[in-house]
Amino acid sequence: MVVDETKYGAEFQRLVDALFCACLSDLDAPEKTLRRDLFRMVDLEGLELSKAAEALGISSAEARDLQEKTRREIAILLVLGLGTFEHADVNDPNAVPGCRCGNQGKETD
Repeated sequence: MVVDETKYGAEFQRLVDALFCACLSDLDAPEKTLRRDLFRMVDLEGLELSKAAEALGISSAEARDLQEKTRREIAILLVLGLGTFEHADVNDPNAVPGCRCGNQGKETD
């Protein structure tokens, strides 16, 4: 998923990528992409759920179900911690949560 870096910044992009890699690691690629795109459209860009569903070619009910599941998984990961840190030094300002699959910084789309 590509986030508008002029609005959110590159660090935010890395965090979102790590978040989706960790929380959706058990899904196949098409569903993971669908859920990331839905999250981006609705939660980051502010598009109405029904319009995002239409753009993605799914029903509003399916979009609502995917959105609820994704938000629940994100909330659990945020409470439990996203994963390990990329750098061992906790005082390093460049240390960001890493991805459990080891794809930190790699393009996943």
